[in-house]
Amino acid sequence: MNLSLQHLINKTNQSKIDYTDIKSKCVTFLNDQSGDCLINFIITVRGRLNFTESLWNHFEEARKTYAGRVCFTIVEHSEVPEHSKFYRKKQANYIFLNSKQGELFNKCLSYNLGVLFASPSKYYLFHDLDILMQKDFFPKVMESLADAKALQCYAKRRVLNCDINVTNAILK
Repeated sequence: MNLSLQHLINKTNQSKIDYTDIKSKCVTFLNDQSGDCLINFIITVRGRLNFTESLWNHFEEARKTYAGRVCFTIVEHSEVPEHSKFYRKKQANYIFLNSKQGELFNKCLSYNLGVLFASPSKYYLFHDLDILMQKDFFPKVMESLADAKALQCYAKRRVLNCDINVTNAILK
């Protein structure tokens, strides 16, 4: 084995994440743990509380139009658990990982926590808080997965960005 590969292996081993320790520090309420989840819809978040209700409402409408079971998991990596109050009574999994002041938002770590600590699923769908979906979202995702093991969400599609006025109108 060459030295650069061995160096990379050593660095990787030194940087392993202790997820058991992280889980012990997380605040969680897992309200959707039935174990028969087909899709775990995972959102990571810091701030942006104004998008929470709209996303949830669009998710619920999309979930109603799909026969398969879809779970909702939100992972908040922040100094303050701003989203917990909204999700406490919802059929949703919520994970809060406290960050230190000035610590960068770790989206990858947050997605990992959603996969490892919430509903086990056949598929994991990583989504953004500020992207709303249409009612037929889940049937279209599953149709696209028919001949694939993974999807890249923007293949031949695009996200339509709205200006601030349109965004505020949608959020109201």
